Amino acid sequence: MKRQIFVFLVVLGMVLGVRVYAADIYVPGSYTTIQAAIDAATNGDRILVSDGTYTGTGNKNLSWSGKCITVMSINGSDNCIIDCENSGRGFYFGDSGTISVIYGFTIRNGYVAGDYVYGGGISCRSSSPSITNCTIINCTVMGNYYGCGGGICCGLFSSPSIVNCNIIGNQALGGCGGGIYCADSSPSITNCNIIENYSLTGGSGIHCEGGYSSPSITNCNIIGNRGGESAICRWKGSLAINYNNVWNNTPNNYSGCSPNIGNISSDPEFAGGSDYNLKPISPCIDKGTNTAPGIPVTDKDGNPRIVNGIV
Repeated sequence: MKRQIFVFLVVLGMVLGVRVYAADIYVPGSYTTIQAAIDAATNGDRILVSDGTYTGTGNKNLSWSGKCITVMSINGSDNCIIDCENSGRGFYFGDSGTISVIYGFTIRNGYVAGDYVYGGGISCRSSSPSITNCTIINCTVMGNYYGCGGGICCGLFSSPSIVNCNIIGNQALGGCGGGIYCADSSPSITNCNIIENYSLTGGSGIHCEGGYSSPSITNCNIIGNRGGESAICRWKGSLAINYNNVWNNTPNNYSGCSPNIGNISSDPEFAGGSDYNLKPISPCIDKGTNTAPGIPVTDKDGNPRIVNGIV
């Protein structure tokens, strides 16, 4: 019965133009850990996480299978932090449905190690969640033979939507994709800052391999990544690289691929420190495209994403 009611509410919400949730579950109000809330949730539920730093069992290595739910912070990523304490990752998605959502978290200090390991902050396997308004920072994969996707791993026909995210200072110490790794997957990466990530091989910012991979990268800053072959690397598959600022990466900006249209390579003129807002003199202002997939109405500060008619 609950499922039938949820489907009816979703249809009603589509007609009215609003998002409808089956139930709201609060952390720590309803459950003391995020995992306990996920375990209790059913399709269509929303888990609302209060401000704080969440650590320990039940607040990392978070996973669910087959549930279409939303897990979101109440007051944004600056105020709601999942600290993996260099043991484990933030989220794991395995066959999780196409409308599962992570919204508004900082995921930091993820660390996974082993012979073949993937995703120090978030790992997606045959799944396509929406990852929005998140910061993935200082996460690491250490593979004895192969370790990829320090920040986010997209594997085995995953197509996540990654929007308005900061992916900063992550490492792939046994392989490629310090920021984001794509293997036979096609994520949509929009309005993101991919900054100062490192990989041993391949792409330090974004790496694409596997004949079925076709990521799209749009309206992003890809800055100061180092190691491997380049910031954006394609070994197999295809890459759509449009309207990005790709600058100051070592040893190269691109390898195995070429930028498409609207890309620039300039100092973005960030405000400074950990503030990735643009100064008024930034060359990135009014250089985006309004046709990028998944453009949100507002940016992470709550300001309009489109101003003067253009991103």
